[in-house]
Amino acid sequence: MKVVKALLIIIFFIGSTHAQTVIEIPFGSTPIVDGTLSTMEWSDSDSVIIDIPGDPITILYKHDSINLHFAFLGRLESAFRFPEILIDANNDKSPTWQSDDWWFHVSATDCESQGQHNNYDSCQLVRPNWTAVNNITAGAPITDTIEIQVPLNTINVDINTVDTIGITFETTTFSAWNYWPLNADINTPSTWGNAVFLSPYASTIEQGNLNDQITLYPNPASDHFNINFGAFSSYQITLQDVSGKLLFTKFVQGIEEKIELPIGLSKGIYLIDIFDTVNQTSSIKLIHIGGY
Repeated sequence: MKVVKALLIIIFFIGSTHAQTVIEIPFGSTPIVDGTLSTMEWSDSDSVIIDIPGDPITILYKHDSINLHFAFLGRLESAFRFPEILIDANNDKSPTWQSDDWWFHVSATDCESQGQHNNYDSCQLVRPNWTAVNNITAGAPITDTIEIQVPLNTINVDINTVDTIGITFETTTFSAWNYWPLNADINTPSTWGNAVFLSPYASTIEQGNLNDQITLYPNPASDHFNINFGAFSSYQITLQDVSGKLLFTKFVQGIEEKIELPIGLSKGIYLIDIFDTVNQTSSIKLIHIGGY
């Protein structure tokens, strides 16, 4: 039975620990699938990280009741990595692939397969039943940001009757694979994570995640931004660009903090990771630096 939770709009991303195997897919606005991120399009999303040592890949995700939306950020083409999404539509946790299991792959072409993985027979520059932009092609420009839209009817999921699907994110170089969850196996759907659909009235706060009082301003920012945490605690704040490059880390204690930005940052979107070291919770938020 589907559970409807209390209305609460959350404007930050609830982060994950390396051991996390369950995510909640928030309801949000429909982004333009053009391979270009904006804070307004993705401010209502959640995120996880594929933990590649020194080279993490961040995945943003949400749904709009009709489509699943994903954005892969990090060193993709620049590290010869291709993003893939694995979905167990019935979440039956089978030890082997079944007809409800899906494989989505983005490289020079977009490929999907139902009931098996690594089947490239379906590959097309543009698939008629889902969308990925940009494709990874040889030469400039380098594609290190990819937005993906998968209609729920493509995977035969009706969120009026389905609460949870199985899901795994991965990147592949055709010789090395990295996953979220960390111990997932492409061959074994029972090892994949769980993704719970949140309704427009859902609250992730009641699940014990980071306080919804947190605010970040100004956004866009120029030479600094302020964070109000809403509660006294100790926090680790890190800033990274969309390729995953770490720009700085700062430890603060209190309710509010002014963060000076490094000199010479290029105009664009950056990721701020805020970790509450006392309560062991974190959030990831987008900030636009340099104005729109």
